Amino acid sequence: MNAAAQGTRRAWIAGAAHALPPHSVSNEALPASLGVDANGIFKRTGIRSRHWAPAGTTTSDLGAEAARLVCEKAGIDPRRVDCIIAATQTPDQSIPGIGVLIQQKLGLNDIPCFDVRDQCSGFLYGLQIASAFVEKGTYKCILLVCAEIQSHSIGFEPEDAPISSLFGDGAAAVLVMPEEQGECPLTPVWQKLGADGSGASKLRHRLWNIANIPPWDLSQFDEPAHRVQFPEMDGEAVFRAAVKRIVSSVQSCFKEQGLTAADIDWLIPHQANANINKTAASILGIPGERICSNIETVGNCSGASLPILLSETLERALIKRGQRVLMVGFGAGFTWGAVLLETKA
Repeated sequence: MNAAAQGTRRAWIAGAAHALPPHSVSNEALPASLGVDANGIFKRTGIRSRHWAPAGTTTSDLGAEAARLVCEKAGIDPRRVDCIIAATQTPDQSIPGIGVLIQQKLGLNDIPCFDVRDQCSGFLYGLQIASAFVEKGTYKCILLVCAEIQSHSIGFEPEDAPISSLFGDGAAAVLVMPEEQGECPLTPVWQKLGADGSGASKLRHRLWNIANIPPWDLSQFDEPAHRVQFPEMDGEAVFRAAVKRIVSSVQSCFKEQGLTAADIDWLIPHQANANINKTAASILGIPGERICSNIETVGNCSGASLPILLSETLERALIKRGQRVLMVGFGAGFTWGAVLLETKA
C-alpha cells in the first residue's frame, strides 16, 4: 500500500544527478593481458565502453560530486540535507563507510549518515529506507548517494576477463523530500525488496575474510591468491537468477497494483548485461522502445547503475507528467528489488 492510500505524507524524488570519470575505455582499449575480443564483449553483454577513474580518485570523491550536482540542479542548499544514505560495494576504505566521507566533503555537520551494503540493489534498498523516513516525518531532505569505483579492484589476467570487461565507475545522487520539487518529481507508490543468501558464493569478492587473522592474509586460503584477490562470478548462475528475480519482481508489481505491461511507460532495469534485460523484458511483454538503457557506453556501474540511468533518462526529458516508471535490479548476495514511480499528472 502506498503512502497516499494510507493517508500519510508522500516521499518525492526531487532531483537526480550523476558523475562519471572523464576517461572512457572502449572494448578495443581494454588491457591486452585480458585477451578479449571487442566485438565478442558487445555481443555477450551489450557493452562497447565504460568509464574508469584515474588512480587517486576515491568512491566518495565521485559520490560527493554527484551530490553537489543534484543539489545544484534541484536548487536546494546542501545545508538543508538532514540525512545521508550512501550505497556502495567499493568503499574508500574498510572503515568508515563513504557516508561520513561524503558528508565531510559537502561541509555538512552532525547529520546522520547511513551506509547500505546491498551491491547492485543498493539504490532500491536505500530508496525504501529514505521513503520510509520521509513518510514518517523523521527527516525532510534526504540525500541518497550511490557510487562505485570498480576499476581499481579488478584483475587483468585472462581468467578475469568475464568480470573486468563488464564494470565501469560512476556515481549518482537523488534528493528524497516530502514535497514536490523540480520539473518532473517522482513518487514511489510501490516498493518490494528481496534477498537469498544461498547465492552469495555465485558473485563475490573474498579479499577480506574476518575468519582469518589478519583478515587480509591471502596465504590462509586453500586457493590461489589471485582467485581470492579479485572478484569472481559464476556467470551462468547469475544470469539465470537475475532473469528469474527481475521477472518475479515486476510480476509482483503488476499483481499487487493491478497493472499490466501496457500500463508501464518506462522500464529502468539494472545495467548488468543487455541480454539479461532483453530476456526478462521478452518474458514480461514489455517492448524494447519502453526500456531505458545506457550499458553500451557506461557498462555495469553496480550500485550506481540504476540512479545513473534514472538521471540520464530525466536529463533527456523522456519521462513525462502522468507516467509510470518501473525500476528493477538484481545484485550479489543475491539481492533484488523493484520500485514503481509515478509522476504527477
